[in-house]
Amino acid sequence: MTLSRGARWLLRGAMAVGLAFVYLPLAIVLVNSFNADRTFAWPPPRWTTDWWVRAWDNAAPARRCGPR
Repeated sequence: MTLSRGARWLLRGAMAVGLAFVYLPLAIVLVNSFNADRTFAWPPPRWTTDWWVRAWDNAAPARRCGPR
């Protein structure tokens, strides 16, 4: 199937908008996961890895997924 140059640019633009719609909120959540405050603040005033350390050290989800 051969598409015109305009159709290809239109499809590329639609794809870029769709990917941004999916990945931009994920990026915001990822950046906010390093926020030191308990409430949402943009941009995060202080940075920490405390939430990630707690999630990594929490063995309960791993026990639920492993063999019994």
